[in-house]
Amino acid sequence: MPFAVWGVLGVIARVRKISLRAALPWLRALRWLVWLIGMPLVVAAVASHKYFWLFPIGMSLATASVPFGAAESWVKRRYAPDSSTSASDG
Repeated sequence: MPFAVWGVLGVIARVRKISLRAALPWLRALRWLVWLIGMPLVVAAVASHKYFWLFPIGMSLATASVPFGAAESWVKRRYAPDSSTSASDG
């Protein structure tokens, strides 16, 4: 799913020739939402053997946030390079 989102963003950017800068807040929110849903499922599965069936679902969601972060950084590098400066750069 995250790589599909990345692919769709790439196709939209290439075909429509539009800036994807407006997608940055949505990508960040999606990444954190996926992680915040997945991690409690993992914790519940580890804490109680009764909910162990939630472990693969939670891990899938938590690890899916990584490619969403990669897609976000790609959009940031390509369409908003001024927002990707670190705090140490000034």
